[in-house]
Amino acid sequence: MVERSFEDIQWLAKLEPYAAIYDEGHKLKNPGTMVYKNLSQLPSEWRLVLTGTPVQNNLKELLSLLSFVEPTLFEGNIMQDMHTIFEAKVPNKDVLNFAALAKERVTNARTIMVPFILQRQKDEVLDLPKKIDTLIQVPMDDNQRTLYEGIKTSFLQKSKGKANASKDKGNAWQQLRKAAIHPHLFRRHFTDSTIDKMVDILWAKCSPEELYVQSKEDRHRIKYRDQLRSESDFDLHLLCKQLPRYIGKFDLPHRSWEKAPKVQKLLELVKGYQENGDRCLVFSRYDMVMDVLRDTLHFADINYCDLSGRLSVADRFPEIERFNDNPEIPVFLLTTGAGGTGLNLTAANKIIIFDQSDNPQDDVQASNRAHRIGQTREVEVIRLITENTVEGLIYNSCVKKLMLAASVEGRVEDEESVEEECRRRMLLGEDEDINVVSIAPSQMALN
Repeated sequence: MVERSFEDIQWLAKLEPYAAIYDEGHKLKNPGTMVYKNLSQLPSEWRLVLTGTPVQNNLKELLSLLSFVEPTLFEGNIMQDMHTIFEAKVPNKDVLNFAALAKERVTNARTIMVPFILQRQKDEVLDLPKKIDTLIQVPMDDNQRTLYEGIKTSFLQKSKGKANASKDKGNAWQQLRKAAIHPHLFRRHFTDSTIDKMVDILWAKCSPEELYVQSKEDRHRIKYRDQLRSESDFDLHLLCKQLPRYIGKFDLPHRSWEKAPKVQKLLELVKGYQENGDRCLVFSRYDMVMDVLRDTLHFADINYCDLSGRLSVADRFPEIERFNDNPEIPVFLLTTGAGGTGLNLTAANKIIIFDQSDNPQDDVQASNRAHRIGQTREVEVIRLITENTVEGLIYNSCVKKLMLAASVEGRVEDEESVEEECRRRMLLGEDEDINVVSIAPSQMALN
């Protein structure tokens, strides 16, 4: 798909193509983006969109693709009316109404899809080993619970009585997600006083080049201090590792990051896999979590490969080859974004989702890096969920998206099973109202 510049579109338009075929069609899910607007201007008599994920978050994304393919059919009031059909909401806890409305919306969606979509499932064209899902709920320890509850209480106190607390709510949600993952993602060990002492020492003994500052003027010193104050405990731990002669004494207690319950569970799983000859991919959404896991595996004397958004494209393929060709390496760490598409890692048969995405399709695509042609073993996807936290709410929402997707795609013979599956898997509490047709197909493809 050409999308980089308007000049590209102008050049293609001069060709006056009869047919235009667009790969990675999910990039056209939002009509408000420049990609959508630019490509819509490319004239052609016939359009085909290829995508494995025509809907990632809601049915309006599907309508956007259909409007792109048939702009004269899906336009104006017709498009607005169709959007309205799929915007009804229902309380998540009201499972009966949720299921009833889901059936109605699913029927409408399938009716719209049928004339325009050619679809095939992976199991229709490939004979792959089974893929199974395992959910592991991890309890918080006292330290983590204190942190989590403190953030929760602080948000409730700040937002009480506010007419519009949506911005605070979004920030609190992210802070709670971090607290559910690992306490070292916050700054608690390194107090302001400790940081001031560290800056005094570094300013006296290090060159500007070592500190990545322009000079030792007071204004740069203040900026450097403020920067350190904005870092997490683990970020500052990494700085202490880089300059141990000067500030090593201020560091976190050695291997204290391994005490976090999720990290302990990860180590337990990996050590078990080593004994069994299994190999695993570990996915996280956050580079800062990857930093924690790198040190964890290093000090546990566990070999690993590593692929994150920080790694250049040129360096990625050698790292993939190193993992695939070396069975003595049991773990491959990947950020979900960097490892979500285009990778073949069938040397692994276990996938650990250390922290999940809001969009379940991201995690499905990530897990499929091991469940593809060349895989000879059963693949297990393990999701680590911290008990009684926002992670449970995210999980509930993702389950519903995937189950509704299965129904929309026609992969559920009895639509009653949508309600049954939601009931069976809604184990972790109640979340907010959600769009009952907010779906993300797990294996849809156009052919």
